[in-house]
Amino acid sequence: EVVMISGYSGTGKTTLAFELKKKIQEGAFVTGKFDQYNSGEPLSAISQAFGELCRMIVKKGATLCKEIEAVLRAELKSEVYLLTQIIPDLKEVINQETEHAEASDDATSEARQVRLNYAFRIFVRTMSFHFSPLVLCLDDLQWADTLSLNTIELLLSDVQNKCSLMIIGCYRSNEVNGNHILSTLLQDLSEMQKQNAELITISQIELGNLGIKEVNQAIMALISTDKESKTEGLATICYKRTLGNPFFLLEFVKLLEEEGLLHFHLGLFQWKWDETEIGSRTASTENVVDLLQRKMEKLSKETQGFLQCAACLGSSFADDTIKLIWHHKKNIYEDSSEAE
Repeated sequence: EVVMISGYSGTGKTTLAFELKKKIQEGAFVTGKFDQYNSGEPLSAISQAFGELCRMIVKKGATLCKEIEAVLRAELKSEVYLLTQIIPDLKEVINQETEHAEASDDATSEARQVRLNYAFRIFVRTMSFHFSPLVLCLDDLQWADTLSLNTIELLLSDVQNKCSLMIIGCYRSNEVNGNHILSTLLQDLSEMQKQNAELITISQIELGNLGIKEVNQAIMALISTDKESKTEGLATICYKRTLGNPFFLLEFVKLLEEEGLLHFHLGLFQWKWDETEIGSRTASTENVVDLLQRKMEKLSKETQGFLQCAACLGSSFADDTIKLIWHHKKNIYEDSSEAE
C-alpha cells in the first residue's frame, strides 16, 4: 500500500504520518529523510530507514539475527555484500565474513544494478515477513534521487511479496511540477494500480493551511478553554501573522509565551493576554523566517555557532560527529584569538 501526503512546508505532513506509528502494536515503522543538499547520495533515505530496522533487529537479540541471516544467505549467497554497502547497519545483523571478492564480478553497472534490485526485494520480503506490517515513511520525496524512486517502485511492484508492506511518502507539492521525477513515479504507480488493483493501493492526502476557525480551535485546545468568543481576537491576530500554517502557528504561540505576551495567571488559574499589545509588538513578524531568526538571535553566540555546525551535517547526525566538529571549531577560534 502507498500513502502520499503532500502540502506546503509546515502543514503537518510528517506529523500526520507519525500518527500511524502510534497505532502499530506489532511490526515496524521506520523512517528516512531526503536532504536538499545531499541529493547526490543515492538511496540515502532508504538506507536510513532500513538501517533503523536493522538496529531494531539487533536489539531483539541474536536469535532473530541468525534467522534473518540464514534467509538472506540462502537466497543471496555472497550477494549480501551489495546490501551491506547500501545499509551499513546490516553488518550488525549478519556475520561480517562476506567480502567483496566473494561477490559476483561487477562486469557492468547495469548488471550490478540488476543484482542489487533482486537483493533489495529479497531483503524487504524477509523483513516484511518478520515485521508485519512493515511501514517505511520517507520524508521530503521532492529531493529524492532517481535511483531511490526506482527502488520504491521496484519494491511496490514485487508480486512475490505476500506480506504487509506500506510506504508513506511526504513531499512539498509546491516543489513538484509535472516534469518532476516524482511526478513520473506517481503516474507509474497510478498505472500499476489500474492494471492490478490487488497488487497496490494508493491513497493521496493533500494538506493545506488552517482556516481562521481551525486556528481558533487550535488555540482553544492549547490554553484549555471551550469558549470560542474568548479566543477569537487572539485567533484573528495569529491567523493574520501565520496565514494558518500549523508549524508557524505553534511557533508564533510559543513566541508569545516566551515574550510574556501570553502568560498563565496562577491567581486566576487561566491564561491572560492583551490583544492590543500583541498586535503592536508582533507587527514586524511577517513569515516563519523572520520568526525563527528572532528566536535564534536570542541564543548565545556559542549556541548559534553550535547550530551552524549541526546544520552542515544535514537532518541527522551522530553525537560523536558533532562533538568532534565542535571541538575542532573551538580550537580554531582559540588559535585565531592567540594570533591576534
